[in-house]
Amino acid sequence: MVTSEGPEDEGSVGLTMDKFAECLMEIDEKLTDYTIQVAYNLDGGSSSTLVFKNEKVNAPTNPKKRYLSDIIYFASAWQE
Repeated sequence: MVTSEGPEDEGSVGLTMDKFAECLMEIDEKLTDYTIQVAYNLDGGSSSTLVFKNEKVNAPTNPKKRYLSDIIYFASAWQE
């Protein structure tokens, strides 16, 4: 799962598709037991939030909050 913040800094273009592909290739090279098979670009801008085990993972210090109308929820029956 990869999330990114929107282009808040002056002159920033955000995460371009080329940079997104480079990021995924870098991650894929580091994976030992898995291979990236599918990637989706879901443009959420600064409203993209990744929560894992009830904690915000991306940009945890960014105080900006938006109401969310859509979510993608991943669940597993795998027991720890």
